[in-house]
Amino acid sequence: MTTFYDQALEAFTGLGRRHRPGLVRSFLDAYGYLSQDEEREFLHRLAGDGFSLNRSSFNVVAQAILHELPPTLPDALAFMFDRSPRRRALREISKVPEGLQALFNIHAKFQPPRGDLREHAGFQPLIRDLGDLFKDWCAHRNVELRRVEANADKRILDRLTRYEQVHEITDEHTLERRLAADRFVFSYFHPSMPIEPVVFTEVALVKGIANNIGRLLRKDEEILKPEEADTAIFYSISSMVLGNKLGRYLIEQTMEFIARNHPNIRTFATLSPLQGFNGQAELGDSPETFEASVIQHLFTRDNRGRPKDRVAQFHLSNGASIGRIVNSDGVPMVNYIYDPHFIESNREAYARGYIVCDDDLVWSYGHLAQDVDTPVDMWEKSIDLHKAFLRQVGPMYDPTGTLARVRALDWILNGLDDVNNPAP
Repeated sequence: MTTFYDQALEAFTGLGRRHRPGLVRSFLDAYGYLSQDEEREFLHRLAGDGFSLNRSSFNVVAQAILHELPPTLPDALAFMFDRSPRRRALREISKVPEGLQALFNIHAKFQPPRGDLREHAGFQPLIRDLGDLFKDWCAHRNVELRRVEANADKRILDRLTRYEQVHEITDEHTLERRLAADRFVFSYFHPSMPIEPVVFTEVALVKGIANNIGRLLRKDEEILKPEEADTAIFYSISSMVLGNKLGRYLIEQTMEFIARNHPNIRTFATLSPLQGFNGQAELGDSPETFEASVIQHLFTRDNRGRPKDRVAQFHLSNGASIGRIVNSDGVPMVNYIYDPHFIESNREAYARGYIVCDDDLVWSYGHLAQDVDTPVDMWEKSIDLHKAFLRQVGPMYDPTGTLARVRALDWILNGLDDVNNPAP
C-alpha cells in the first residue's frame, strides 16, 4: 500500500526530472497529510545528495576550471547549479499559488525565532536552495507594500506574532499596542501569499529620539497623538527572506509614507540592539567606559572590511549613520539616523569602506579609532580637519551643514591631511 510519504516523495522526484502539472497537485495533496515526524524525515531526504547537483556534471566543470577559465564559465556555473533536481522540483511547485505558500511554510520552519529545524546541519542544502529561490520569488519587483492595522485579517496578525524576531509579541495586548494610533507596522506581501508578511517593520511615533526600549514596548504606555510627535523610531524589522535587500526598500518606503502623511515628523531613527556584544562584561562602572566599549564594538570589522555587528552592517549599508549610543536599562543600544537628504551619500561612503557617524560621536570618540581595526589612521587630526571643512566648504554647499557634516566625515575617514586646502 502506497503511503502519503511515498506519494509525496515520488511526486517530488518526478518534478525534479520533468515538468508535469499533475505531479504538483499530487505532491501538495500528499505532503499535507504527513505527520510531524514524517515531515521532518521527508525534508531531511530532500536535503540529501539524491536531489543535489549531479556529481559527474560538477566534475566536468571542475576539470575545466583547472585547465582554463572560459569567458562563459560564470554563466555555465550559474545554470548548472540552478538545474539540480531539488531546485527544478521547487521551481515547478512554486508555479501554483498554493505551491508557493506550501514552500513558504517549509521555509519558515528554518527561520528564527521559532524555526524548529533551522539548527540541524542535515537540512542546509534545502535551506540554501529555498533561501536562494525566495530571494528571486520575493524580489522587490514581485511584492507589494501594505500597512497592517488592528482590523487586518486575523491570520496576518497571527503571523506577525509568530514571525517577530526582535521583540517578542507575548499576547494580544502587546500586539494591540503595537498597532495603536502612534505605531505603524508595514510589510511586504507577495500577491500569491496575501496573508504572509514576507518582511515587516515596526515604527513608533515619539517626541525626541527614543533611548529606552522598555518604555517603548510597554503595553500601558500612553498613546501619543500622531500630530504631536516629531520623530519616527524604527524599533524592529523581521524578515522571512534574507539577502534580497527588501529591508532597505521597506525602510525607504515607510519613511516616504510617514513623511507624506505626517509632515510634523522631522527625524527618522532606530533604536537597535547590538549583535555579538557581551554587554554585562563590557559595561564597566562609568558611562564613558560603556560608550567607549560600544564604539569599539561597532568599529570592529570582519575579514571583508564590514562591521562584524550584523545590525550595524544592515543599517549602515542602507544609508544610516551612527547617531547615538544609549544605555537602555543596562542594555547597550544604538540610534542609527536615517537622514533622507543623505541616505545615498552615506550608502556610497559605506560601500567605499567608511563608517559614517554623527557629529557628536566624531567629537567625543574619534580618538578611539586608533585602537581599532579601521581605515581611519589620522584621527588625531580629525577634529581640526572637520572644523576646517565646515568653515571653508560647509556654508558654500549647504547652509544647514547637513551635507558638509557628511562630506567632512568622508574626508576624515580618507585620512586627508591637507586641512587648509580641502578640494571641493
